[in-house]
Amino acid sequence: MKNTAPLLLLSALLVGSTLVAQSKGLEMPGLFSDRMVLQQGRPVKVWGRDKPGTHVVVRFGDQAKKGKARLDGSWSVMLDSLKPGAARELTIQGSSEKVIRDVLVGEVWFCSGQSNMEMPLQRSGQAKAALATADQDQIRLFKTARLSAKETGFDVEGGPWTKATPETAKGFSAVAWYFGRELHEQLQVPIGLVQCAWGGTRIQSWMSPEPLADKCFKELVRKWQQQDQRAAVWKKAHDKWKVKAEKAKRNGKPVPKEPRKVDTANARHRPGGLFHGMAGPLLPYTWAGVIWYQGEANLKEANHYAQYMRMLVRDWRRFSQQDLPFYWVQLASFTYRNATEHQLPLLWEAQDQARDLPHTGMASAVDIGNPKNIHPTNKSEVGRRLSLLALADVYGRKVESRGPKLETWKQEGKETRLTLSHCDGGLRATGPLSSSEVADSHQKFFPAEARIEGNTIVLTCPAVKTVKAIRYAFKALGPFPVHNIQGLPMPPFRTDTWPIQGQ
Repeated sequence: MKNTAPLLLLSALLVGSTLVAQSKGLEMPGLFSDRMVLQQGRPVKVWGRDKPGTHVVVRFGDQAKKGKARLDGSWSVMLDSLKPGAARELTIQGSSEKVIRDVLVGEVWFCSGQSNMEMPLQRSGQAKAALATADQDQIRLFKTARLSAKETGFDVEGGPWTKATPETAKGFSAVAWYFGRELHEQLQVPIGLVQCAWGGTRIQSWMSPEPLADKCFKELVRKWQQQDQRAAVWKKAHDKWKVKAEKAKRNGKPVPKEPRKVDTANARHRPGGLFHGMAGPLLPYTWAGVIWYQGEANLKEANHYAQYMRMLVRDWRRFSQQDLPFYWVQLASFTYRNATEHQLPLLWEAQDQARDLPHTGMASAVDIGNPKNIHPTNKSEVGRRLSLLALADVYGRKVESRGPKLETWKQEGKETRLTLSHCDGGLRATGPLSSSEVADSHQKFFPAEARIEGNTIVLTCPAVKTVKAIRYAFKALGPFPVHNIQGLPMPPFRTDTWPIQGQ
């Protein structure tokens, strides 16, 4: 893929120049506001805009960093690595002075995706108990507004930062809250959580122009360009009609027929729209990492979703200039309308495959879904599972963060033994072991009986003499009985790559 980064940077600068030309003085993005949390343990970027040529000084603690507004008005400085401590003030002096008060230093996480990330704490199954203990001065919340745009702006709508209270937490992302609460309890440092989510959105909406230039998105982008052209033609015609209609009314003549409005798709589906309007302006902030809960809107694109997920991770890392740890949720089981029994498992498979990128992980929620509710309420467990990934991979805690994973399998006479990892202490079944299938040489699958032996599962199936492939829980509703002793489920899998009928 052609490297378009220089063109994107130039475009961003030109956009910024247009905006700064209207600026009369020092301006800061909304993330830099009272009660904010700065990332500990690494250099921290502080940026804004001011009159071109203005000298800017940023002070925090005993640090004083100098910068200068460029021709487009943008400026940035890097604070040296920070340590947690008492709340302090962040002072920015340029053409004017801005003092940001009650600033904490700790761990700051970017929480994004669609409706299951957006679902508020007050709607979670554990809301009453969670809200009763939500007075947490050391947990700070920032919630962006929904906005689709055609260009990346200087700032987002939403905010400001708030201290966690029952009132501020109840409308905040339940998954993000439970994740952050677990980190705070384990790390005993301030936690900053930024919710940047919009229900029903496809992954393409969250990408920048660079990955969207890939040939795999050519037709999608073309359709939106055509739609924009039709909308522009309609607007021009509509403006002319308004003038004629007003004139006709004044003269007592019949009003001409209004041009039929162009039927445009919901703005949240615009490729890149949510990157420009929501994620892009936030990504330069210094983050501990990203948690992501999305995929329902891409159910019919399971064959490409692993590629899309890798694109998104690389895109956000490139744009933020940080090697962001990136952890996502494997979707909960659900009965999707007009979907085959294997459509959701194929998306699960794609989500699992994307873990081949470094510093990524997946918290499976397959076992805590609701067949009749696409928004299952057990968000506390989702948050816990995501926190285990962060605790193990980012913070070096010796905790099991993954569910059991198939490493090898071997047929032993009439039995087939599966050897698993991530199950120190053994495996446990939360229900009948009725989710395994084995296939014969004709690629036909038959149910297999299963039993647990230590860190292995033994399958038997009299109908299949020679086992050619194995599948576990590879149906939309499972069941999903196999867990490790930490309560983490074994994600659905298949050992074959055979085409699945109807996909």
